[in-house]
Amino acid sequence: MNTSDQNPFTLWQQFWQNANPQMTPFLPPMSAEDVQKKISELQSVELWLSFNLQMVQSQLAVLEQQKLFFASLSQMGENLASNKD
Repeated sequence: MNTSDQNPFTLWQQFWQNANPQMTPFLPPMSAEDVQKKISELQSVELWLSFNLQMVQSQLAVLEQQKLFFASLSQMGENLASNKD
């Protein structure tokens, strides 16, 4: 029995050694350049998500204003109808 048969992590170590960073995006970076690249990628994603969140919040605000506008129009219509009677 050789030492690799005794090591329970042999398969895991082989996986790490043979891992292609392009094929396994969730593996931790292996160099300072990889870390900086990952940071840049995540900052880009964060910026994109922040922009989209702001767009959703703006759309919600506009729809809430439209809802209030239509509610006030409806209320005015009801007031006009009740004043005619």
